[in-house]
Amino acid sequence: MEIKKFQTSAPAIGPIGLVRPSNASVRAAESQMRMGQQLLDSAFKLAVDRQQEEGKEFASSYTFARNPDGSLNVEDYSAIIDEADLSKVARASAKPLLNQRYLNATKVDISNAANNFRYNKDADGNLDFSSPANEDQFVTNFQSYINETAKLSGDLGGSVSDLGAAIQVQHVQDIRNKAVKAALDTDKENMLTIIKKTNDDIQTMAIAGTTSGQFAVDGEADDFGVILGQLYAQQIANIDQLQAKHSSRLGDDVVPNLKKQARKSFFGGLANGMSVGVVEKMGGGTSFDSYSKSQYMLNRMSIVMTRPQFWNQLSANEKAVFESVGFTKEFVNDIGFAGIRDEVGSKITVMEGKIAQEWNTTKTFRQNQRTGMLLMTNKPVDASEAKLFLESQGINNPFDVMRAYEKGSFKEGTPLHSLINGRSTLPSQITNIFSPDILSDLASQNQLASAMNMYFTLTRDFDDFGTEIRLDRGFNKETIALMESLGRYSSSMQPVKLEQWFQKTQDFDLLDSTQRKSRIKGELLKTGNRTEETIEGFLSSVMGKSISAEEANFFRPLAEKYVYFYGADAAREILEQSKNTVFTKTRYFRPVEIGVQPKTRFAPEAIMGREELDEFDIAVYDVLSTLRGGAANMLGQTHYLAPTRQRGTYLIVDKESGLMAIDGSGQPIYVNANAILKARNMRLREGARKLESKEERFREFNVTDDEIARQAGKSFLSNRDFE
Repeated sequence: MEIKKFQTSAPAIGPIGLVRPSNASVRAAESQMRMGQQLLDSAFKLAVDRQQEEGKEFASSYTFARNPDGSLNVEDYSAIIDEADLSKVARASAKPLLNQRYLNATKVDISNAANNFRYNKDADGNLDFSSPANEDQFVTNFQSYINETAKLSGDLGGSVSDLGAAIQVQHVQDIRNKAVKAALDTDKENMLTIIKKTNDDIQTMAIAGTTSGQFAVDGEADDFGVILGQLYAQQIANIDQLQAKHSSRLGDDVVPNLKKQARKSFFGGLANGMSVGVVEKMGGGTSFDSYSKSQYMLNRMSIVMTRPQFWNQLSANEKAVFESVGFTKEFVNDIGFAGIRDEVGSKITVMEGKIAQEWNTTKTFRQNQRTGMLLMTNKPVDASEAKLFLESQGINNPFDVMRAYEKGSFKEGTPLHSLINGRSTLPSQITNIFSPDILSDLASQNQLASAMNMYFTLTRDFDDFGTEIRLDRGFNKETIALMESLGRYSSSMQPVKLEQWFQKTQDFDLLDSTQRKSRIKGELLKTGNRTEETIEGFLSSVMGKSISAEEANFFRPLAEKYVYFYGADAAREILEQSKNTVFTKTRYFRPVEIGVQPKTRFAPEAIMGREELDEFDIAVYDVLSTLRGGAANMLGQTHYLAPTRQRGTYLIVDKESGLMAIDGSGQPIYVNANAILKARNMRLREGARKLESKEERFREFNVTDDEIARQAGKSFLSNRDFE
């Protein structure tokens, strides 16, 4: 360690010289002068600062005027500062700030204008964003705008031009980039379109080639096959070219999927065509046996396609069939099926399903044809056959039946008419019409009367003697009871509407039988007549002792309901009014007792007026004249009428045998309203002819028109040979 010594300092001794006089006053004066100058400088600087601030404030607060089109109004830009009454300092401070603000605003306008010039305008002068401008269009329009704006910018015109040039370069480059991209995208899409179209062509050609037998059994292809193979090879090359040109614009899975699709089109198309060939080898679906064999072979084909090793398990006959259409072991094991076996196999399975569907459709069609033929020849069909037949006609439910019925689809001469008028068990589409729920809906739509007409057509028939036969046609007892009740009511004097009666009947049928009987008995006892204490006695009292069994069966259910609903007195009045209305004596029907005119609900007298009956008699006479024996076939002497299901239509039956009269073609002979109209027209034409003849004859003697008419009328009336 260093040991420092203590050192003492030397004494300070000042210089020795002359003593000068003091200059303090001079220095004081100089200091005062400097202070004054500083004050002046400070004041000047403050004034300058104020002027500069004033200039800045002016520049920042000034608002540039804009023209109606939105562009800056710079025509008076050079006079802005002069008119502002600013000092030189303020002007010098304001001008650069104003210039910068103007250029900034102009730059925004230029940018907006450039964006607009990127698109063409439509017919209305509006921008059409679906029509981008090309480079030439953009440059022409944009430069014109910049030049005009620069002219209006005064001293700043050069700066405006520079701004425009910079923005133009940016947009032109973007346009070029987009044009290149668009061209590449278009080229890519065009190549993809060609590839996809070629895939379709390959598949079509492959199917057609194998189906038409243009591929040899030994695997060697003829010219058609060579062309197809070349097309497939070219397709793979096209896909590779697409990848080389547009790899950056394609997803990673695009090319593999395209090649897979090409293989599916080529190899799958060949397999598809071969499956069609197998179906043709099996008979082409001309019979059930061919359909069955086709399904079996397609199933085996699908298995082999998905599992090539199964080929060795095929029978010799199966191999022969497959090889005859080109479906060989070598074909099945081709590497081209890699990754697509299951899909190709599923396509064959789909064809197998279509074969089954086609057979079922054909089967149903043929079955419906058979059903229609059976119906047209009045042969019985079961309910299931009838159901399918109605479905083939678009009739799937009760409401479809009613619509078809009201439109006339069940008219005479059609299978549907035969179905309605036959005796076979009816399908559910028809029987369900008469369920309470459906009838309620029909009643609310005022269709109950149509349903009733259909029911009685379905369930009524007549034997050779005109006796009514009841048919159940598959209806249950409840339905029959309800409809019969409604039918009786509609034929009687009706105190309420049919729809209301339907509701009353429904309520009545829901009552306990004991309750119903008790109520009815109580109402009958109120009459005080001991013979009317039972419904049978009441009916006999009202209708008379001569009432027939048919009349009694008809009115008894009505009597019960009338008594229950309205009381005995009202029921009596309704039944008395109805008894001679529903059942009418007729001279047209074969009498059950000799000399006694039968009473029936189907008498022509009940549905025709006197004048109509006269026409009807003439029509019957004309029909009888066509039978063997000619005019000797007089109704009531050799023949009678028998009712049919169609109201107002009657069969002519032999008086002795009760058999139907047959025309020359072996068909039953009917008379109805059409016959009436036909006879009337024929008679009117004959009357007109005779009138014309008499007019000609009497004209020679100047006979008056009144006399001609009188004579013609007399002849017209005498023409009736049958009364």
